[in-house]
Amino acid sequence: MVLSQSSFLMPHGYELRGDSGRKYAPRGGMDLEYRYGVDEAMDVGVRMPSLSGLIVNMKRRQFDEQSSIWRAYTLGGGVVNGGNHLYGELILHVSASELVPKAITPYGALRMSQVVPLRRGAVSDWPTIGVAFGAKVGNEEYAFMPEVGVFHDRSALGINSRRIIVVPSLSISRRQTRARRD
Repeated sequence: MVLSQSSFLMPHGYELRGDSGRKYAPRGGMDLEYRYGVDEAMDVGVRMPSLSGLIVNMKRRQFDEQSSIWRAYTLGGGVVNGGNHLYGELILHVSASELVPKAITPYGALRMSQVVPLRRGAVSDWPTIGVAFGAKVGNEEYAFMPEVGVFHDRSALGINSRRIIVVPSLSISRRQTRARRD
């Protein structure tokens, strides 16, 4: 089992409109995630996005013995925004563990997500699509993952008129191992 905590900050997350024109304020959040290995090629994750919902997803690795590039896809869904929306995601991952020193693994992802209202009065939204780039620094037991994502997103709540959102994040993961009893 792997436990991860991710913190993120959107530097221009909120748009403040006033007499002096547009100004922006940061918007941050934190996600908790547990991942369980099912077999060598698949794991299942449970994520609590900003502690306001629950998402379950499945990640499947695709192996190619001749390549130093690792590929995987994630498919998931759940309930978010305090139970107001149904959420779906598709993520295509790549990483290159054999191209740099062993303790550093660069990676990237193409991410698509969509929320659908579950309650009357909940806002409708457009799909969000983007890319993320980062590096896993550490070993099998502990790792830090600095990352930057760039997404195209139309704000359903009108909190930002910008369509391109930049999201730096830092994740910390810890693999929990079962103690052996002798």
